[in-house]
Formats: sequence, C-alpha cells, structure tokens
Amino acid sequence: MDEVSFSAKLPKYTLSELQQLRLNCLAYERGDLASLVEMELRQRPKPRKPRVRSKAKSPVRVTFDGDVREWEHARDAYVWLLEKFIAAAPHVFDVDPHRASELAPGTRRNHFAERETELFYSSPHLALSSSNFARLSNGWVADVDVSNDRKLEILLRLSLICGLSYRSRWRFDETLRPQQDFPDFF
Repeated sequence: MDEVSFSAKLPKYTLSELQQLRLNCLAYERGDLASLVEMELRQRPKPRKPRVRSKAKSPVRVTFDGDVREWEHARDAYVWLLEKFIAAAPHVFDVDPHRASELAPGTRRNHFAERETELFYSSPHLALSSSNFARLSNGWVADVDVSNDRKLEILLRLSLICGLSYRSRWRFDETLRPQQDFPDFF
C-alpha cells in the first residue's frame, strides 16, 4: 500500500485502533507506515488516565533464537531481550547520544540513554530510583518503568532497526493474557 492512500485512511481510526495499527506496522516490519501512524497519534489530543502503579508480578514468556524463558516480572524479561538484541546487533547503539531518542521515542522521556539523568528529562527525580532503569552491558541505561504494551512497542521498534524478525527470531508473550493477535489493517 502506498503511503499517500495509507495516510488518507488514518483520520478515521480511533486512538486505540491507531495504537494497534502502529504495533502491526512494526510487527510486519513496515517502519515507514509506523512513522505515519505515529505522526497521526501525535496530532491527536491524548486522554488523561489516572496512573495506577502496581508492584504485582506480571509473568511473561520470552523467546530469542529458540531459547525460551519464563520470567515472573516483565521488567527482567525485557532487559534480557534487550541484552540479546545488543549481542545480535551491537551497532544499533553506536549513535550520537543526543540522537538516542530516535531508537525509541517517548513523549516525556527517552527510553535509552548513556546516563540515568538523560532518560527522565521531564521528571529528573525518577533517575534517583534504580527501579526505574536498568544498566545494559553496553554501558547504556534503559527505561524499565513502562507498561508491558509499551515494552513490546519498544522491542518491535528496536528489532526493526536491528533486523531481528518478530515471531521468527524473538517473542514477548504475557503468559496471563491471551496471545495478542496482529490483524492485518493494510
């Protein structure tokens, strides 16, 4: 599908449909279309939801090149997958630290940075608690204080950059929720 006709369809989708569409584009390795969806999402007002913090376990099953692991906490699984991505494609983090936000853009924080204080530019107090970030083997730090859905989005985006195909090379499955299906929107 060409970008012009794809862009023309975006305004009729709801916010949740656009968010799912962005995941679909990343899962099907269509970063060009995912960028168009992200632009549409940025133009829309974001609904404010009360933030509920939970320290409950969120078990997940992850796979990388046939190595299947189950984790009690999605944070640990996320960091493990990030380390596998780094080992498979170490060049991905060879970017200017000021352009690190391009790896996985966030609205109020960077998801990767060389220092903790650079992660949380709009809420620097978050850098004081090590539960909000993890230091990676390449020296960078990763924001781990994100929802599981956002972790999957970041992993999908990073895997696209790394050239690691979702489902054939790696997976991130929440074990207590039904398997998320990626319907074909285009």
